[in-house]
Amino acid sequence: MKVKIDIIIYIFCLGISSTFAQWELRYPPQPTVGINDIYFLNQSNGFAVNSSGSILKTVDGGNHWSIVKHLQRDNLTEIKFVDNQNGFILSPHSFIGDSKDFVFTTDGGNEWQTSYIGLSDALTFLPLSNSEIIKSGDQGTIAKLDNFYGLWSEKYRMSVFIDWDIYAPFGDIKQFEKLNSGRILALGSSWRAFQYNVISDSVAFLLFSDDDGSSWDTLWCDLPKILTTFSFANNKIGWIGGIGNEIYKTTDGGISWHLNYSELLDDQSTSISKISVLDSLKMLAVTTKGKIISTSNGGSSWELSADAADAYYESFYNIYFVNDQKGFVFGPDLWTTTTGGSSWSKVDTSIKPTFSKIQFINTKLGFGIGGGQLYGGSSFYKTSNGGFNWERLYDGNPDGSFQGFFMSDSLKGWLTKYDSLLKTTDGGSHWSSVYVDTLLEFMRGVEFFNDQLGVLFEARQRFNDYTLNYLTTDGGNTWQKYQMSDQKFLTSFLKIKRTDPSHIWVVNQQGVWLSRDTVKTWENVNPDIWGWAAAFDFSDSLNGWVAHLDGQQNKIKFTSDGGITWHTIMKPYMVQSQDLVIDGRDYFGRLQVTVAGLYGSLFRFSEDTDYGYEQTSYTNNWFNSIAVYREGNFLHKWVAGTGGTVLYNRDYLTDVEEDKTVTLTDYHLAQNYPNPFNPSTTIKYSIPNTSTASVVAVKLIIYDLLGNEINTLVNEDQPTGSYEVEFDPLSESRQLTSGVYFYRLRAGKFTETKKMLFLK
Repeated sequence: MKVKIDIIIYIFCLGISSTFAQWELRYPPQPTVGINDIYFLNQSNGFAVNSSGSILKTVDGGNHWSIVKHLQRDNLTEIKFVDNQNGFILSPHSFIGDSKDFVFTTDGGNEWQTSYIGLSDALTFLPLSNSEIIKSGDQGTIAKLDNFYGLWSEKYRMSVFIDWDIYAPFGDIKQFEKLNSGRILALGSSWRAFQYNVISDSVAFLLFSDDDGSSWDTLWCDLPKILTTFSFANNKIGWIGGIGNEIYKTTDGGISWHLNYSELLDDQSTSISKISVLDSLKMLAVTTKGKIISTSNGGSSWELSADAADAYYESFYNIYFVNDQKGFVFGPDLWTTTTGGSSWSKVDTSIKPTFSKIQFINTKLGFGIGGGQLYGGSSFYKTSNGGFNWERLYDGNPDGSFQGFFMSDSLKGWLTKYDSLLKTTDGGSHWSSVYVDTLLEFMRGVEFFNDQLGVLFEARQRFNDYTLNYLTTDGGNTWQKYQMSDQKFLTSFLKIKRTDPSHIWVVNQQGVWLSRDTVKTWENVNPDIWGWAAAFDFSDSLNGWVAHLDGQQNKIKFTSDGGITWHTIMKPYMVQSQDLVIDGRDYFGRLQVTVAGLYGSLFRFSEDTDYGYEQTSYTNNWFNSIAVYREGNFLHKWVAGTGGTVLYNRDYLTDVEEDKTVTLTDYHLAQNYPNPFNPSTTIKYSIPNTSTASVVAVKLIIYDLLGNEINTLVNEDQPTGSYEVEFDPLSESRQLTSGVYFYRLRAGKFTETKKMLFLK
């Protein structure tokens, strides 16, 4: 009989500190979703920033992009260069405690550094030189920084009005642009005062500055419209756009404007999101629904592009051109043109489903369900290379979405639709219906514990308000119904965990539930511990972890006595968790736990600490599912969620202790456990049968690194058998320091020495 305990190896260095393997972004192939801004230094080399906190770089004109720096949870909104070496990125206030609002490079983007210079309230900014910046603040202000002390000088402030005893600015400054003449223009919008009926005219206005932003005057203010963006071809000709997809043109530097484009249907739910002007004749605009409007003759006629996104709902879209032919539209995804905007194509054409659940059979073969919905999906997916690429095998539309699935091996699997159970025997390419119950109208998920024993969990029947589970003991041929509780309308649970034949666990908003008879009956072992989605796990019948669902979403609860008592560890910050797995025990014997959730949150916890720590996820997409596969000494993990995002991580595992059936034909000195240790450790050894004597003289002695004897733990004659003894350095007469020590067993003619590490 062999008992294995998985532990995660720590890398010891610089005071015995520990690190874990970093997560790797495996899918999608390119991080093209959520890009806020793009800037090219030349025809080939360009940079992009996104809402996930990543700085992207391309060296082939935008065909391929890679992450060169990532700032977890930061929203990078704009990137601008003042020359080929000096670039600046705006990172306004993103979260509580965020201390980075400014990212810069002085070597053309090879290295990026972060700083705080008072840009956290900025809506937009314009670097004028290496030492001068102007910004638009969220209180309707324009301020300038021209010193190294972070002291901003306010240069302009919009009017205010009283809104429920609070002074509110009329609106804000939307955009800056510097013309070839050196004049700086600022587009303002008194949208707030307009919406509150404080004003009815002159909603949009232009300011100008001829002294690098030190003073501002009104250039134009004559339109009862909310305008959002503008761009100039030269000092005279420019376009401006806003609500209802209206576009206005100026030929006198912005002093006057006339309507140049409008639509027959005045759709106030969309507006011009961004304008790119290539020359005095050609300009392109993208709307908040992804429609591209363009002219090549100065606005005499207009064309609409049907190749880029044309969405139903509003979103942020931006447009940028490298030259008169090469350009990009970006936001929800990234499109490119090499024909001046007459045709567009996606840079990354890979499918990007919302993965609600994934499962890996080995390090290469994995499966998932996903679609447009947060929970449940309409398609079944497969990867054959560890998550780098995914293919759609089966589409559930229009019959209904998929709620859960389970693959028993590479070929055989089960899939739950809303009201039916499907089975595959060819790895997911083809599915057939399996009869469960005539009145069945919903089932959440399916799990098989072996070839014969399986459970359909959180099921409901028509005209029945109780939660049901169905059990099969013949491999899914027949299913038996069991009511979970006398309580109606139990909340959902997306996972079921079996730790042994008499312990099956689920967690929902009514508490922690335990079945001791394979889902036939249930008991609520702790109604005060609430869970959501799949954010819980049990490693055995005693040790369980739950992402506690309360009003603050900032606690992890864990038990080591089967749910009788619970302890609390705080999350790094408040966020809803979607899935949780217990990885195993680390080098100190502590359980390690991974938790994934909304907004790219990815945490690591240890059972003897008060707080978890955040791990880099390279995204702010939601994570819904964690998959784990153990291979020899390696723990492979994948986490997946919205936008098709899939991350991968690998930790090294080892056997910290093995209990074997001892034949006692040889002497044996085991490695101490735990190791490293504090405050004490246990040393095991065995004395074999000998034909020469019934007892053997045994000595077990502790030495320091220099060979000095520290303590004699054993010094006596002992018969055949297995022994263990505890070594407690704190009980020694002299104070021992942290470091390496040796223990040596001498028994008859047998001698063996092993090394151990004591940490204070």
